[in-house]
Amino acid sequence: FIDTLTGSNPTGLLNLTKSGKVIGLTNYGGKYQGGTLFVFNPNDSTLKIGVNLNDTLTGTLPNSGLVQAYNGLYYGLGQYGGSNNDGTIFSYNDSTGKARLEYSFIDTFSGRNPQGGLMQFHNGLLYGMVSSGGKFGVGTIISFNLDSGKVVKLLDFNRSNGAAPGYGTLVEVFTEPNRWTGTK
Repeated sequence: FIDTLTGSNPTGLLNLTKSGKVIGLTNYGGKYQGGTLFVFNPNDSTLKIGVNLNDTLTGTLPNSGLVQAYNGLYYGLGQYGGSNNDGTIFSYNDSTGKARLEYSFIDTFSGRNPQGGLMQFHNGLLYGMVSSGGKFGVGTIISFNLDSGKVVKLLDFNRSNGAAPGYGTLVEVFTEPNRWTGTK
């Protein structure tokens, strides 16, 4: 990885696209020094920037990878950026090569500076942990509805139930076998 050409400090898991390319995130470098979404072609071993992450389009400095949702788009969290510089949820369409800002975090409502990743649960919603902000200033758990674009705060961490979650991803656990169908 070369800082301005491809980004630096790759983070999170990689994703294999339908076209056979691999996409991932770096949390630094690129044109704006806010990280990149990179595309690797295993057929010819080329690595290029798909998107230069920036404050207004995607948010910056992601600390986890992307998750592919049921709608075929990939979603990630920017630790900074958005309309309040409190962080973002952004999407990436690998067919068009375009990224889009989906949500700007609001400190006291949804939290600020997410450091972990998103996970899609069987109900179709994306869930994530936000490392600071919220009612008590020490983070939140949120859900994001892909269809409406709405974020719902599900929990304010308050130190007695936890504080400042970072670099993790929520996991859905099933008590019934074969419950996950992979669709909405």
